[in-house]
Amino acid sequence: MFEVINKTIPEIPILKKLLLDNFMATEKHLTDNFICPSCHAELIHDKSELKCQDCHAVYPMRDDGFDLRTLIKSENGEWDADGFDQIFRETDYGFEDGMTHALQAGIPQFAEEYRQESKGGKVKEFISSKSPRRLLDLGCGCGWFCFELEKLGLNCDFYGIDVSPFRINLFREEIGKRGMESIMDAMLANGESLPFADDFFDIVIMREVIEHVQDREQVLKEAFRVLAPGGHLLISTPTKLMTKFWKM
Repeated sequence: MFEVINKTIPEIPILKKLLLDNFMATEKHLTDNFICPSCHAELIHDKSELKCQDCHAVYPMRDDGFDLRTLIKSENGEWDADGFDQIFRETDYGFEDGMTHALQAGIPQFAEEYRQESKGGKVKEFISSKSPRRLLDLGCGCGWFCFELEKLGLNCDFYGIDVSPFRINLFREEIGKRGMESIMDAMLANGESLPFADDFFDIVIMREVIEHVQDREQVLKEAFRVLAPGGHLLISTPTKLMTKFWKM
């Protein structure tokens, strides 16, 4: 299933629009655009950690990036980010594109080809038609879909967040290998508390993610918060029919 949700455009004062356009023209480092996920204030670099100047929260360095997660495990223990991460470490084989990952997971090749050509193709076509300047892959995994979107030739900055340290590390390593640091960045973070300012993205995508988050309502609220007026939230999720298709 693939769904597009549009954020309605309110009237924007001319001065605010000019300020936003100026901000777009002067930003240089993608990492500088990550903010405190708890209070949305600016983060200050302090050696091996990030510190919030308002709420004083501290986010430590983890491997090659910072850990901006505010939730690791739900109170009832049913949702556990570290549990997900351990599974990925045991089952993933390093950086994988979508097809390789699907085959490793036991999904038949013909089923994955259908999924990528039908659902994936529609997503790419829609994104290309909107010419976004900033895109967030919420639940990006190892980031392979961002690299697929980059091939579309968009003049766009790509951001990814995920709760898995293992997969974020793979994504960041691949960004470095391809020399894409100026247009792509990824960080450990929760969808329930996104480390970005209001109205920051033109498009937010959630590909087979909504069924895995701890608090769906809060994730959707956050996605709308960071979407710019007129922006789009793209959600795809497996269906019972597709699950049966995989088992054929």
